[in-house]
Amino acid sequence: MKDQKRRQLRGRAEPSDEIWPFLRALVSPGAESLERWLSGNAFGRVLPVCEANRVAPYVFYRLRHENLLSHEPGEVNAALRLAYDTAAAQHLLYRWELAELLNELRPWGVQPILLKGMALGATLYPTPATRPVSDIDLLIRREDVPAFREVVGGRGYRDTGLDPEHRVGFPNHLATSRTLPGGNEVHVEAHWALVHELSRAPRMGFDDLNPRAQEIDMGGFAVRVLDPADQLIHACAHLSLHHVWNWDLLWLLDLRLLVDRYGSTWNWSDVVSRARGLDLVGSIGECLELAEYWYGRFLPDPARQALAAGAASHGEPRSIGLGSSGSPLIWQLVWARVREERNWVRRLAYFRDNLFPPWSYMQYRYGARSRWLAPVYYGWRLVRGAAAAFTHLGSG
Repeated sequence: MKDQKRRQLRGRAEPSDEIWPFLRALVSPGAESLERWLSGNAFGRVLPVCEANRVAPYVFYRLRHENLLSHEPGEVNAALRLAYDTAAAQHLLYRWELAELLNELRPWGVQPILLKGMALGATLYPTPATRPVSDIDLLIRREDVPAFREVVGGRGYRDTGLDPEHRVGFPNHLATSRTLPGGNEVHVEAHWALVHELSRAPRMGFDDLNPRAQEIDMGGFAVRVLDPADQLIHACAHLSLHHVWNWDLLWLLDLRLLVDRYGSTWNWSDVVSRARGLDLVGSIGECLELAEYWYGRFLPDPARQALAAGAASHGEPRSIGLGSSGSPLIWQLVWARVREERNWVRRLAYFRDNLFPPWSYMQYRYGARSRWLAPVYYGWRLVRGAAAAFTHLGSG
């Protein structure tokens, strides 16, 4: 892993070296390491990094739990408490919305799996408020999409389309949001595959993950969440294939806490074997390496041995490398995928699907308004892709 990528933080210049020992103290059991660090350092110097990387609520909880808040000035404590209270209020809002959604989806026979932040906050963190969330992520079957659209549409949600700055494939999820009477925005995403379509990794779908999913209590209602090992694999895939250049310390804290909680009970050879079947061994190794760089060594020896013995597949380094290239162009990913596909029928089908995506994609990506102009928009997409490809080939 390149040092540049290891040290980069979301939207911030490289922090001072004080952050490394602080993060290691933060995740150490007991109060001794934290108290020693606070006695010799000014927490205010690392507070901006904690706030920007969404770990401030967890920091507040740890300091309060260990009776160490008195070590810091009032304004620092106030900032930490505000971060915690904001995360707590957001969680309560989303928990209420989740309960309503599940109730309305049940008559349709849709029983989603809760993903990412809300699931981790409910199962892994000391309190849900210590794990900030910005949306509700649900895994559903592809055939449940029409029912899901009907339910969220009835609740006033609007389709917010794709994010052209970060989406490198075509949508395998439905992004929706609505504005509450008080002005708060609520965001819900329904996924039917957990890895973007331009990755060579097989897409993790509902039927693949549901047999191992577990039911938990969310404080008055039941919801299903991923098996912890699947949570680890998904978290690593999400970071390395979708967000390698805009990750934050909260996502790495997720990995650290997952391994701390479950790592000693896992058969790591089975975990690596499961990842190999999903073409994600390299993703796990790279993301856990990144987490250890920031939070210190935490992997048990069986994990290191299993990861060292589990080689990544032929195509996976290319998928990770393309995701690591900053803002990969769609034609770069398409060309890489097509070169590795030996079947010409599938090659041509892949070109077709990428050159002529669904009209909903064209509407959001290019602002297309009328289907009568479809030949113009699709033609423009074809010309732009061809020009970019020839320019790249000519410069190579």
